[in-house]
Amino acid sequence: MHRSGTSVVTGSLAMAGASAPTEMTPATQDNPTGYWESQRINRFNNALLSSAGRHWKDAGCIGKDWFESPERQADAARAAELICSEFPDSAPIICKDPRICRLLPVWKMAFDVLGGEWIVVFVIRNPLAVAASLRRRMDNDQFRPAAVQSLEAGILLWLRYNLDAERHSRHMQRITFTYEAVLQDWKPEFAPVFSTGILPPPGPELAALIGAFLNPSLNREGGGAIAAESDTLICGLKVAQAVRTAIFERNVPRLEKIHSYLDQLMRTGEMNPRSILERLDALELQE
Repeated sequence: MHRSGTSVVTGSLAMAGASAPTEMTPATQDNPTGYWESQRINRFNNALLSSAGRHWKDAGCIGKDWFESPERQADAARAAELICSEFPDSAPIICKDPRICRLLPVWKMAFDVLGGEWIVVFVIRNPLAVAASLRRRMDNDQFRPAAVQSLEAGILLWLRYNLDAERHSRHMQRITFTYEAVLQDWKPEFAPVFSTGILPPPGPELAALIGAFLNPSLNREGGGAIAAESDTLICGLKVAQAVRTAIFERNVPRLEKIHSYLDQLMRTGEMNPRSILERLDALELQE
């Protein structure tokens, strides 16, 4: 999900030896250490979302029919071409774009075309911090187009992206950790990545550089508890807590129940984030 710390995780793994894309989005005030994602892949994914009738800030569902359309084969071939052109080196690549959370089935077809071993690195951040980061962009004219207007809108996006990412990556090799844990002590969190053998564990000097890169000050919204007492009136925190726990526990029935209900609510045309989150919280209270 956007604003979840994927940029610093990607940058850290690039420092450890993974190949970054050739045409990267430049660093900004909003991401001072860089985005570490391909501008071309970003544009391609935006076009894919548009063809599905969606936008990156839109929490509506992408139907199974769209993914199964014959047109997706051509999209997957284009995605494979982009990987080859953006990552020409022989080193292991690291491909990051939050939109892949929603579009992974297309990219999995591209991976099948390319062959090789593909691992999902699933980074989860406190949904309240994600929502606050997205809303903070409203205070800056430059970043306002990439902002959300309320915490509830941000939490709803957090739910959509993380639920879609979990479902789409469920049968892939997947390594999951939180952004907060990485900033606190990155070595045990990254250990499963290095244990795959795709990247070598960093030596002392490189480890020191990665540790300095993963500065806790990057977490400008703070870590904190997901349901801090001062935030009890914000809708969606109960269901977000349930989703985050279920992802780590791999509680598929719980995730599918919440995911299916979210899809059902979005199909009714109800687009008010607070109303949707209230119903999802009510579902969680029934458990």
